[in-house]
Parts: sequence; C-alpha cells; structure tokens
Amino acid sequence: MRALVVTPSSPATLAISEVAAPTVAPDQALVTVRAAAVNRGERTRLASAAEGTIFGWDVAGVIADPAALAPTFDRGARVVGMALAGGGWAEQVGLRECDLAEIPSRISFEAATTLPVAGLTAYRALKFHSNLLGAQVLITGASGAVGWFAVQLATLAGAEVSVLVRDESSASELQNLGAAHVIAGEAELAGPKRFDFVLDAVGGDVTSQVLRTMRSAAEVVVVGNLAASTGLLTPGAIVVAGVSVRGYRLAVDAITRPLGDDLAKLLAWAVSGKLRLPEIAAFAWDAAEEVNLALAGGFAAVKPVLTISQASR
Repeated sequence: MRALVVTPSSPATLAISEVAAPTVAPDQALVTVRAAAVNRGERTRLASAAEGTIFGWDVAGVIADPAALAPTFDRGARVVGMALAGGGWAEQVGLRECDLAEIPSRISFEAATTLPVAGLTAYRALKFHSNLLGAQVLITGASGAVGWFAVQLATLAGAEVSVLVRDESSASELQNLGAAHVIAGEAELAGPKRFDFVLDAVGGDVTSQVLRTMRSAAEVVVVGNLAASTGLLTPGAIVVAGVSVRGYRLAVDAITRPLGDDLAKLLAWAVSGKLRLPEIAAFAWDAAEEVNLALAGGFAAVKPVLTISQASR
C-alpha cells in the first residue's frame, strides 16, 4: 500500500512510499481512500513529526471490508469520517464504523472531507450552550474552517451571531453565512457586556480579551490555540468575569462519543441547503507543487483536499 509519509530527507518533508497495510480492529472498516483534507493542525505538526508518520484526519472513500464486529455498512458504500489517530493520507485506512457516515450522492468525496474535523468541532462546541435561540454569540477566528461552520450552525439555531476577524476582507462572506455583526480586530471589542456564549477558535490572549464582553454566567468554549499567550487569562480573571471557560478537542471527545450520527446530520443539512460547504481546491496527492503550497498554508480562501489515486495491482 502507498501512503504520503513524513520523510525528512524529502524537499516537502513528505513522500509517497510503500508502507504496510493498516491493521484493522474488529469494530473498524477498511476504507479505500478517495480524498483526504489538509488541516491546519496537520500542517503545524509536520515539522516535529517522526519519520514514517502518516497524517490525515478527514477521510472520504469506499468501504473495502466492513467491520468484523456488528457491521453497519456494505462493501462499496461511499463514506466519510475522521481517522482519530491519523493515517488518512494513504490508499487505505481502518476507521471505526461508528465514526462514519454515508455520503449522499449529491456530495463528492472531496467536498465531504471538509466536514469531519471542522464541522463536528463547531457543531459539538455550540452544543455546550443549552439554548442558542435568541442568544448573543461571538465566534472568534471566524474566517477559518471551524468558524465557517460555526457561523451557519449558530444562526440555524436562532442565535444572533457576531464574528471577530483580523480584518474586514472576509466580512461579506461571513455575512452571507449568517453573521449579523463583523468585528475587525480585538480593539473593536469595546462596549457593553453583551455575549451569552463565545466559540473561541483562536485562543491565547484573545480568550482573555473576550471575557470583558461577556455577560455574567456566560460560557466560553476554546477550540483553537493559534494566538500567543502572555498569561493574561488567569483564574482570577475568570472569577472576576463570572464566566465559564472550557477547552474542547474533538479527537478526545470522539473516544467516548462516536461521530457518525452527528456527521450524518451535517451531511443531511448540506444536501437540503441549510448548511453550505466551503469551497475546495482538490489536487492529486502526487502533485508536488500543490501539496507544498497546501502545507505552507497557501490556500487561504479555500480548503485544500488531496485526491488519492489507487495503484494498479
């Protein structure tokens, strides 16, 4: 089997190499991969990854062999899911069937890969607020992948959504997704305490700065770690603000709460038109120039997706 493997001697730190076929647990299906997204988290981990590492969390493909234990998918079914331990940048990967959802015929493999990590992180983080109907919600880092889905999902739930972005270049797009207010830069956060819930996709000092905008007993869920931290977010600051702050990581949550059912909901909303999927830039996994550009963060306005070709046997 071939995989895109961390290879420090390669100019791109990655190379397509022959590797052992995946070992599949009884609750896992063997999936033949057709497409796999490139996420920021994978890019940031690349430099420190051990030789031989295979990245790839967002995976779409077809069932080659259903799970041995209580299978729910037939061979040949088109599925999308999250590889909790990575491994999706390969011809085949073993995935827990409970983390998979069938891809509707109207959605391509490539488009489906935009959903698992970003879509489910947004969906599950928003669920920490018991009732978003009429709530004032702030989403930081809203121009990123998680923010794309969070703006739409919070709006669908009846919230009035404000977004915090670095500049106004993405304002029109975010308003089209449902954002009622666009705040460009933390300096513009001044004003009355008005937010009931914050989904923070930036973290660091941004988290501490949003505290002053929140009503008493409001909630912050931090899903990102992109900003520098100078230690402003202290226990004392949280106590004074009178808010609840928690961190959320999808891969940890998924260990005990499978992803498949929630992923199926997002796919159904995408088919119905309630949820808009982001634009993608799909390219072959052996297209060195495009892969290098994706790993360097060069696809700022679209989601880079690898199309995985299968070697003839």
